This record gives sequence, C-alpha cells and structure tokens, in this order.
Amino acid sequence: EFGVSDLHHFDRLGIDLFGTAATLKASRDGLSAAETEALSEWSDWAQRLRAATYLTQADSVELVECAARAGVRYFVGDAIGGDCAAPKSAGAKPLSELRRATGAG
Repeated sequence: EFGVSDLHHFDRLGIDLFGTAATLKASRDGLSAAETEALSEWSDWAQRLRAATYLTQADSVELVECAARAGVRYFVGDAIGGDCAAPKSAGAKPLSELRRATGAG
C-alpha cells in the first residue's frame, strides 16, 4: 500500500523486493510533499531489510525523478515504456533518455 512505511514485520522472511503503485493523482500531478516523505520512509525500511523497491503506474518522468530521489530503484509505467505482449528484460535507462523518449525535455 502506498504510504505504508513500517515493513518491520517482513524482517527475516527473505523478501528482496517491495513494490507499490503510484496513485492516479500522483501519476498525473506528481508526488505531494507528504507522499514523497512516505515513499522515502518506505524505501528506507526496504533498504534496512536489504530489499530493493519498485513503483508501478510511473506515468511521468517527473514522477520517476521524484520517486528515484526518494529511494525507489525500479519503475514500471508509461514513462518507462508502453504496454507489451510479453515481459521484456529489465534494463537501465538514464533519465535523459526517458525525457527524450517522452518529449519531456
């Protein structure tokens, strides 16, 4: 759940990836200060558990940039690429490439 930051109950379960979805409003308007803080706390908890984080519904480069600053490592959404019939291999893209591909800069 977006904004839930206390992941201590997952300690010692061996989970190495936590994910959450951006709200429709965050996808459209960007993250509020409160959402950014909640996402940072959530990401910090995941890091304490030695787990990575991902965000779905990342529909704008601005949202990706803000979530990356908050500590999120992986993203899925229109800012990354459109729908596809089958999963593709994960790959790294610099933000400059995302901006160029989406016309955001």
